[in-house]
Amino acid sequence: MLSSVSCPVTEPSQVGEARRLAQGLARSLGFDEVASGRVGIIVTEAAGNLCRHAGGGEIVLSPMRGFCNPQTPWSATRIESMPWHIDILALDKGPGMHDVDECLRDGFSTGATPGTGLGAIRRQADVFAVHSQPGVGTALLARMFAKRELAETHARTLQSHFSIGAVCVAMEGETACGDAFETFVMGSDAHILMVDGLGHGPQAAVAASGAVTYFLDDPFLLPKDALTKSHLALRSTRGAAVAHASLDLAKRELRFAGMGNISASFQTDTSSRGFVSLNGIVGVGVPKAQEFREPLPDGAGGYLVLHSDGLATQWKLESYRGLRGSDPALVAGVLYRDFRRSRDDASVVVVRLNS
Repeated sequence: MLSSVSCPVTEPSQVGEARRLAQGLARSLGFDEVASGRVGIIVTEAAGNLCRHAGGGEIVLSPMRGFCNPQTPWSATRIESMPWHIDILALDKGPGMHDVDECLRDGFSTGATPGTGLGAIRRQADVFAVHSQPGVGTALLARMFAKRELAETHARTLQSHFSIGAVCVAMEGETACGDAFETFVMGSDAHILMVDGLGHGPQAAVAASGAVTYFLDDPFLLPKDALTKSHLALRSTRGAAVAHASLDLAKRELRFAGMGNISASFQTDTSSRGFVSLNGIVGVGVPKAQEFREPLPDGAGGYLVLHSDGLATQWKLESYRGLRGSDPALVAGVLYRDFRRSRDDASVVVVRLNS
């Protein structure tokens, strides 16, 4: 089950802890010493910048699976062999950068430092991106693969249609996250699950894990059928809010079925279309699932955004200068940073259509 690791960084003593957590996560996902060392360098520099320049912030480490090759026949056991990568997000509500390109230049510094931190992060990362807005804050993304050739393959052949970013963080004080998500991409099809186990803590996590297991058993089910299957899977748990979405680029169609407090919308440059999750708890007396369909616009562009009620709903992408068109992990990070509710687990998944 995918969940993120959150590392608050408000003082220099927390930089080392963030580095240790990041390297431990990398090793658990199969990164060798060289690759996990690169992860450590990135987190050290990013966390240090949060302390020095932003007045503190948060490092979020999100493990993500790779995409499936459409030329390889599907079997449920293959999900475990898909390569992992880590999205490292450094999030702050500091003064922001007036000129990101200038700040990335080695030797530029707004403080008594050599001015090589951002450049070092960019050189070590397989994918690097920044969104910064003066007076709002900065979100930095460094994506790391266990092997650099995996990054090239991921970008060249398996990520031509979709890009995906996500944050899924447990409520402060909890070690188990009651929110969960899973994604499955094969060719021009994408399937997305989001689960919010009732309440929070270990029992909520059990419910979320059960829904994920059944989703991965057959991710090609239509959303309404997948929601019905989730209900059967969660009968022995406390239940959950569950949402399923599918994107079919061949048919230019989005399908969605949800129940409970999960929000979903499709965002373009000119419009925002919300999808209704019905009232109820999956696994507890759920009525018949209802599926909504929406035609996808022709050509590239658009974001599908799903999030639990751990995030407030009043966000607008157009409020952020230059955020549209950014890597979806940055979009997820900015929404999490600015709209997270502290009293619950929080998750947001963003899928960008690239074609």
